[in-house]
Amino acid sequence: MTNMTSLRSRLRAVLASDAALALACALGALAVYLRTLYPGLVATGDSPKFQFLGHILGTAHNPGYPLYVVISHFFAYLPLGSTAHRMNLLSAVCGATAVAFITLAARRLGAGRVVAAVTAWSFGFGPVFWSQCVTAEVYALAAALLAAIVWTLAVWQQSGKRRWLKAAVVLAAISVGHHLTVVTVMPALVLFVLLTDLREGRRPRFIAFAAIVTLLGLAQYTFILVRTHQGAAYLGSAARNLAELIDVMRGSQFGNRMFVFNASQLLHERVPLISGILARELGVAGIGLVLIGTLTLVRRQRAALVLLLGGAVGVVTFALNYGVPDIAVFLIPSFVLLWLVAGVGMSTLLGLARPALSTRAATALTALALTLPAFQLARSFRENDHSARTFEIRYFDALFARLPTRVAFVYEGHSVDHMLLYKIHAEGGEQGREIYPVPARAADVERRLAQGLTVFAFENGHRALKHQGFDFEPVRLPEKPLVEFLREQPAGRLIALATAGHSASAALPWLAHAIGLSTRREDGAMAWICPGGALDQGRLVVGASSAELGLRKGDPLGNLRAPAAIRVSSGAQAGCVSLEERTLVCVDDGVAVAVLDVEGNVLDRQVVRAADEWRAAFPERALPLWRVIGRHTQPER
Repeated sequence: MTNMTSLRSRLRAVLASDAALALACALGALAVYLRTLYPGLVATGDSPKFQFLGHILGTAHNPGYPLYVVISHFFAYLPLGSTAHRMNLLSAVCGATAVAFITLAARRLGAGRVVAAVTAWSFGFGPVFWSQCVTAEVYALAAALLAAIVWTLAVWQQSGKRRWLKAAVVLAAISVGHHLTVVTVMPALVLFVLLTDLREGRRPRFIAFAAIVTLLGLAQYTFILVRTHQGAAYLGSAARNLAELIDVMRGSQFGNRMFVFNASQLLHERVPLISGILARELGVAGIGLVLIGTLTLVRRQRAALVLLLGGAVGVVTFALNYGVPDIAVFLIPSFVLLWLVAGVGMSTLLGLARPALSTRAATALTALALTLPAFQLARSFRENDHSARTFEIRYFDALFARLPTRVAFVYEGHSVDHMLLYKIHAEGGEQGREIYPVPARAADVERRLAQGLTVFAFENGHRALKHQGFDFEPVRLPEKPLVEFLREQPAGRLIALATAGHSASAALPWLAHAIGLSTRREDGAMAWICPGGALDQGRLVVGASSAELGLRKGDPLGNLRAPAAIRVSSGAQAGCVSLEERTLVCVDDGVAVAVLDVEGNVLDRQVVRAADEWRAAFPERALPLWRVIGRHTQPER
């Protein structure tokens, strides 16, 4: 009996511990991140690059991110989904870890259990930070490391135990090997140590320890030297000597984007931009709590004020002077620090209100605090829910399933080029094939064509080569069954379909039955126009050998009206769909489909054949692809 009572007491103690609270908050955040995670390959920023770098131990763009690459290498071995999915999962785990450490740090700053959870989840469900927890990126790991540093410093301040200060130094050194922007908060970290215990901060043995550990942290960048000399399959940052390595570490690749704004631009452009991002991430309530928390820290914990607000100021100053399109993600360290200040503000508010309230009212007020992370979750969910984003996976799977054995791709752009590299490096897309990149230059493309390679170009490559006199053949990649394609067209669209040739005639009864239309067995031609989302409200003409159907502008069709004159003709030799006497799509043996909107804009055109198992292709405008035929005309001037 005594043992059972002791066991229960220990269990209650564990559940009541800060560690259990942090774990619960982390698991809650992780559940949300997993629910909204990109399922695989994605064309978002640097994500396709980070989805294969760890797998092959390559190096990223400056500063190379050696720590992230090594950690992601181990994640690549997880028996879960594709390599891209595992790399996305790493970000979710790092994001949840950041939430856990913010919970612990908030508790050390005096927050109650509910306030600590509210603080951590409000941070974790912010729109910008959440966006980095559902795809392969480096910022969730950076946030986790910073939150861990703040927690260890807070533990040291309260306990006075030197090992916690050393732990903070080690974490800071590790962070240096991930992203050198951590230096923007270093002055605040140093000042916190000196304000907390000047004697300890100036102790020679501690200074020596910090210097040695920092050098070891910087030594992580030798990974770039090693992989350069080993000839890694992908080197976004290469360094053959110490001088080149220093250039990589200080981000010289992007040096021309630092301190490029004059005083007027800073005041009238950058300040509104950065303050707007901060306001959106924190929300009105968060900003108010930061102000209250700042006043509280001024009165009670000035060292913590320097650590949190000073660090945030360092991050914001960097962001103000760094001219990149995705500047919001560089502010994530400031979100970590400012939400902790907000947690202090919330604790102050609740502490002032409780004495004047009854027990029931005080409990209700505490429960009301939970609406803050709920609001963050609700407002950020839609924009960060990518669980159904499978286009890139399906498209590149279909592309590589149909590639010839010798092929070249014209350079297209950052995202597309790296998605191709992902398929090559992470999923063995090059096995049994020769795949080459080729610049959009006439001489290079002609050389590859002369070598017998099939050359493909996406939109940018097509545009550049067209100006140089090349001819092309459009390439459509079959994706989904025609019936599924038709059923997925939403209301507000108009579908026109025509059949032609022997194979379509043979398949007509099956097609008509699958979409709920009635025809006779001897019917061999179909002309059909219907509204999206209501296939049974269309107009249908079938015939033994031919069929024609037309709508004049304004003719009713279900709840729609024809936006222009539409003509559909089906015969043994050709099936075509025309709009105002302009042929949109024709087929000699198969099914021709055109999809229009209510204004008459052509949204998609499809030629579906038996050879493709009656599968419709990816949307025409999704990621256009062409095969380069040759250079038969003079370049455009």
